[in-house]
Amino acid sequence: LDILLVNTTFEEVTVTPASAFVSLGGGCQLTFGNNSGASFARYESAIAAFTLEAGVAYPALDSLPGSTFHVSVKAAPTYLASVALVSIPDGGGVARHTYFFDGSESFWFLSDLAFMPTSMWVQQYPLPVRDMACPPGFAYTYVMAVEEMYSRELEVVFSCSNPDFSTSLSSCYIPSYSLTAQCQPCPAGTVSMRRGSANTNTTLIRGGDSVMQSDEVGCKPCPASILCDSGPASAQIQSGYWTLPLADVWANMSEEEHLSLESLIVLCHPGERQ
Repeated sequence: LDILLVNTTFEEVTVTPASAFVSLGGGCQLTFGNNSGASFARYESAIAAFTLEAGVAYPALDSLPGSTFHVSVKAAPTYLASVALVSIPDGGGVARHTYFFDGSESFWFLSDLAFMPTSMWVQQYPLPVRDMACPPGFAYTYVMAVEEMYSRELEVVFSCSNPDFSTSLSSCYIPSYSLTAQCQPCPAGTVSMRRGSANTNTTLIRGGDSVMQSDEVGCKPCPASILCDSGPASAQIQSGYWTLPLADVWANMSEEEHLSLESLIVLCHPGERQ
């Protein structure tokens, strides 16, 4: 089953606990075109917004050439340890092109993968993820893990499992992948007004069998003059103190600035307006 969504956006969606926005299994492929995607006003579920589960075949997520697939979450409850945007626990082989890496369904490309070490594929084919944004106070993290899997398509042609059959291929194993894109809140006792975003840092860190992309949000310890126990982006100034609007401060603060919140807050003297 192939599903194509073109010029399709879902806005101000709320997802309740124990739910997913899109859940696909088996050989389904979901393809987005012309800036399609979903924006969540509030995401309350521990299940990923886009969950793809393997069956007899493997599902895939893709976009048309030149198109983007956007996912944005504006708010999430404090009881969630993380907010999962995309989860593909077992994506199968990496032969076909997806939103996350280049590929080809040609048999010759599949054959080339049998000669290719996993580490080489990791260095050449994964693509940076774009247009995914977390709620304020949540860092963005994308991780793809790569391992080998046995290719039934190559087995049919080369009979790799038959010890009596002479073949130029050493095996029928090719790289396979799993991945998650998620948002992680500031630790307890810290706060940030920034939103983690895939677009802020598109650099892929490529290891031997994994790929990672992340955007930290500069979580800062809360001083006694601020109440920040209502969420990773909640900061209420105590009576008797004054500060600039913290959301504006964060928006204009560079990654290199290591200002503490305490340095931004002024104690009001008796008789001064708060």
